[in-house]
Amino acid sequence: MKITPIILAGGNGSRLWPLSRKNHPKQFLEIKDGINFFQNTVKRVSDNNIFNDPIIICGQSHRWQIEDSLKKININKYHIILEPTSKNTAAPIIAASLFLKEENSKILILPIDHMIKNEDRFINNVVAAVEKGNDFIVTFGIKFNKCNPSFGYLQKGQVIENSNLMKVSKFVEKPENIASEAITSEEYLLNTGILLTSPKTLIDEINLYEIDLLKYVKESLDNAKVNHNVIELEKSNYSNCKSISIDYALLEKSEKLAAFQATFDWADIGSFYSFDNLIHKDANNNSVKGNGIFIDSKNCYINSEKLFTAVISLKDAKIISTKDTVIAFHKNDVAKIRKVYSLLEIEGHNDLIEGNIEYRPWGYYENLVISRGYKIKKIIVNQGGKLSLQSHDFRSEQWTVIKGIATVTIDEKVFQLTKHQSTFIPVKAKHRLENCHDEILEIIEIQIGEKLIESDIHRYEDIYERV
Repeated sequence: MKITPIILAGGNGSRLWPLSRKNHPKQFLEIKDGINFFQNTVKRVSDNNIFNDPIIICGQSHRWQIEDSLKKININKYHIILEPTSKNTAAPIIAASLFLKEENSKILILPIDHMIKNEDRFINNVVAAVEKGNDFIVTFGIKFNKCNPSFGYLQKGQVIENSNLMKVSKFVEKPENIASEAITSEEYLLNTGILLTSPKTLIDEINLYEIDLLKYVKESLDNAKVNHNVIELEKSNYSNCKSISIDYALLEKSEKLAAFQATFDWADIGSFYSFDNLIHKDANNNSVKGNGIFIDSKNCYINSEKLFTAVISLKDAKIISTKDTVIAFHKNDVAKIRKVYSLLEIEGHNDLIEGNIEYRPWGYYENLVISRGYKIKKIIVNQGGKLSLQSHDFRSEQWTVIKGIATVTIDEKVFQLTKHQSTFIPVKAKHRLENCHDEILEIIEIQIGEKLIESDIHRYEDIYERV
């Protein structure tokens, strides 16, 4: 029996702010060699002798980044379930399980922020758990190696007859104080958040504990908009769903929870507790990504995109520097980053929360300068990308090609621009930009006008059905 991966690719990645932003959350942060969190997870379960096509759950605003990421690793068969609003992990897992309920298959539920070094052992563990995991919800646990309050833990129970599984006597998600005996005792395992079960078992169990949540998700799925392999959940019912994790909704309550003691090397890299484990450490246990140095410092981490960052005579410090933000904190205060994030939300600093890059089905744009009366953007159009035929009521635009060949439509004229060539688009002129060539197209756009807002757009034609 093949296994269907369900990949949880939603959320805004606030634990990794300011590297992660709403418009470019942690799912799309590069881990190594051009591969991001999301791609790394998909590749892990891409053996079609073992796994079915994946089901990916994400927010509507991240659909195009998901599809672009899949294209770059040559994954062409998949389903995407789009959440109209984020509801933690229980609701999307229920939606995927309902989508598969009629199929006689196993599902493997995977967060995207894990690093697994020996992936062959991971696959062997999953296959071994499948063989004995009928009618259970199997969570993969590992031995504690250090205390981290963002993890849950489970206490081993009796071994299940004729299996390599054990019942879970106690499951606690994100305990306030992890008892020292849990760290050292053979009775306890760290919860990895990876689950193996069947759609039917999960739905039957949810029906015992969260019947209203199940009802709203089902109604949202029944009324979903389906376009080929993309399922867009209906908003009104989904908005009524409780925002709750699968851990609190089900795992802490279910009598069918079983544990498999995993033998693969695992790390949660979804926060700054362990994100620096991706980087080589020097003799003083310091690590740097980007532009920085250490002097007389120990156990420190620098992540600096552009600014040169020097750390002098510090211990156990983490310094994150981006284009618009610098944050420094003690390694034990990682959880306090969310307090900063919450304050920014309250005070309306949307630019710092959302970031200056916006993704579209054709590529993305980056706001370089925003000032009164003018805005400067860098626009990247992927091969085959085609912006909508559009016009604006309040602004004119100037396009200059930096790289590639642009095919430009302005009213009735269609022409090409090459490197360093420019054109002007008057207010209210119908216009379109497209990339008909095999090279990435990069242009600089200068907007001039009294209202420089993204909602100032009239679309007449659009290959991505946004008219």
